[in-house]
Amino acid sequence: MKAEEIVKYIKETLIASLDTNKFLDQQTRDKAKAKLAASTDKMGYPDIYMNDAELDSIYQDIAINRSDYFQNLLNLNVFEKEDWTRRLTSGEDRSRWIYNSYDTWMTFYNYWNQLLVPAGMLQFPIYEWNLPHYFNFGSMGGLVGHYMIHAIDNWGRYYDENGRVDGGWYTNASLEGYKSTQKCFAAAYHNKTMGPFRIVGQASPQTLLVNGARFAWEGLAETSGLKIAYKAYRKWVADKGEERPTPTPHYTNDQSFFLSFAQTFCYTRTDALGYYYASAQRIPENIRVNTALSLSEEFTAAFRCPATSNMNAANKCDTF
Repeated sequence: MKAEEIVKYIKETLIASLDTNKFLDQQTRDKAKAKLAASTDKMGYPDIYMNDAELDSIYQDIAINRSDYFQNLLNLNVFEKEDWTRRLTSGEDRSRWIYNSYDTWMTFYNYWNQLLVPAGMLQFPIYEWNLPHYFNFGSMGGLVGHYMIHAIDNWGRYYDENGRVDGGWYTNASLEGYKSTQKCFAAAYHNKTMGPFRIVGQASPQTLLVNGARFAWEGLAETSGLKIAYKAYRKWVADKGEERPTPTPHYTNDQSFFLSFAQTFCYTRTDALGYYYASAQRIPENIRVNTALSLSEEFTAAFRCPATSNMNAANKCDTF
């Protein structure tokens, strides 16, 4: 499966990239490598979904009567209670899925050291089996890279390779190095303008400024994930060979990779909702994409962005 191959390449590339990381010391790198190497992934949906007999066995004890709605609710409550009792008394079952197959988000679940990618994410424009790898590495791969970074960043450092909370495995030197890198990303996003938003009752369009310090850890994961996905794609090309370029317009495969990354963030929403999100410091997608790309040397090289252009940040930050 192409999706599993992409995850494999990104995971291997991230582990290898830690050897040249500039803000983690060797002890912390070794811990990060061990955690990533031990991590697992769940892609699409559980295997049991394809086995009717096993699915039937799960629900065979529920009594359903089409003419007694209230009793059906009581029976379902009993079923749920028994299921939770089994979980509490028998211990956690890491083969279970905490997401529905139709969910349209992914995450790195540090408690189980697992990457979770439901089937709802494995569709266009995030993933399309028939499209070239430069498309899928740019779109799905960029997101996978982002969430794998959360396994070893300032959040993931509190969980070991078994998902246990151990107080944090960064050394003091690595923690200071991470904080210094985070400051670079805080500066890259700080005071960028969100909006303008046209709000009912307001005479003029409203704008808000980004609090760079609040978004810095996500910005670090975003740019790091993008760069890891690109390196993984180039490693795949080295192993498998260059793919045929897009027919028209005549973008190079590398350029198409970055365009695919950007396309995954396309959105439409009302100004009222956009203003509500911005008020809560949920950074608009155009700022997230343009800043992440402008901090990537690989992007600026692919599109030959002039040194003075907005899409070529003068101060590039260190990444994972």
